[in-house]
Amino acid sequence: MGKRGQITAFAILGIVIVALVLMLLYFKTNVFIFTPSQEDLNKVMSDIRKDMISCIGQVGDEPIRRIALQGGYLSTPEGTYRLYDDTTISYLCYNMENDPRCINRMLRLSDMEKQLDEAIDFALNTCIDVQGLKKWGNFEIRTPKKWEVTTTINPESVRVEVNYPVTLISERSDAVLSEDTFIKTFNYPLGELYKVSQNIVDTEATYGEFDQLSYMIAYHGMYRIEKDRPYPDKIYKLNKQDINYKLQFAIQGEPLA
Repeated sequence: MGKRGQITAFAILGIVIVALVLMLLYFKTNVFIFTPSQEDLNKVMSDIRKDMISCIGQVGDEPIRRIALQGGYLSTPEGTYRLYDDTTISYLCYNMENDPRCINRMLRLSDMEKQLDEAIDFALNTCIDVQGLKKWGNFEIRTPKKWEVTTTINPESVRVEVNYPVTLISERSDAVLSEDTFIKTFNYPLGELYKVSQNIVDTEATYGEFDQLSYMIAYHGMYRIEKDRPYPDKIYKLNKQDINYKLQFAIQGEPLA
């Protein structure tokens, strides 16, 4: 009986220890049985912020890279691009009949930003799940039905801001915490490369030819400019020194009669 009693006591002690460990883990996961404090809400908001920024980074990288590879356009309707190396590269200057010059298509930064806004806005549906972080506990998460995306193309970066007010409200105290915007910055020099592309297009439209070697020397090798000539067009490929990010576009040529 003595040994059996000792075994029973050890079993009970083991159950108590396991229960205490489970309770400790329970509280560490921010599932609040009692009144969540301001500090508790700060921790939840920190997790939401990390998830939101991760989501923006996850869905934003691909269109920001693709818009540069396709000459500033995510959508390339028939007749507006040259298929080259399995990529639809947009014409930024259309052929002018019987003239070495071309007609500038006038790509604007604001148009590129709008395209990125729409693409990222749609893709965010695949990974935003703020309510999924609530689990269960004595606090409420309030969010609007929709978010608003604003993309800003800077010289050395692309900034994506998602306006999506998130409010955490304790159900047993006056603790409240809100955050309205979540921002992810992509370190891609799209703005700089856009400026270089416009210099090239303006020269092609005015004179019919662009001397990339002189341009690169003038900028001390800051930019690398390649020019391919798939008949009858020209393909320009631009990147900034030591940065793995490329902008390319096409100049439409005139086939020989």
